[in-house]
Amino acid sequence: MIVVLLALAGVPAAMAQTDAGAHDVPGSWVGIGMGAGRFALSCGGCVDQSWRGFAGSATIGWSLKSRIQLSVRVTGLFGGTEPSTSRVASVDGTVSLYPLRRSNILLFAGAGYGRLRVARSGAAPDTVTASGLEWRIGAGYDVPLGNGFSVVPAVEYARIAARPATINGAPSNLSVTGETARVSVAVDWHWAPIQWLPGRAR
Repeated sequence: MIVVLLALAGVPAAMAQTDAGAHDVPGSWVGIGMGAGRFALSCGGCVDQSWRGFAGSATIGWSLKSRIQLSVRVTGLFGGTEPSTSRVASVDGTVSLYPLRRSNILLFAGAGYGRLRVARSGAAPDTVTASGLEWRIGAGYDVPLGNGFSVVPAVEYARIAARPATINGAPSNLSVTGETARVSVAVDWHWAPIQWLPGRAR
């Protein structure tokens, strides 16, 4: 998927050159994203499991000069079906970079707080909850729509190192690691003028 995003990011050589870069104008923005993801749980002394489900996110950010963005993002992944379900949520700070001056390729990395919950119903119900440090990396492509809006397809990987876990409401010494992979599309709205590409200022 990242290869596809990189392939789409080329700007034709014949495009007129300007002094301004693709994202050199500062401004604030908000975004809402939806997509699909996979969550994998591993821990010492238990059987590794994985779930697929719906992913969502909400972001508020600030665009800086030199094609750098800072943002705070809340994400969630809701996977599985009865009798086995999973819930993963995180809040993190993210730094995003447009590495090519005249392309809308977007690379990002962030870290923050993550929490996971895995539940199994039935004759012998179990619930495992844990929280800890979360970090993530990803790549996307920023597609401007005009009037301050843009669409950003992206792929990302995140990891939560959570310890100790709580099992059925009781503390334990169990160390839990959660990993998520997501494919999503976000709609961002910038409320300050942004110059996206040469000749396409808005």
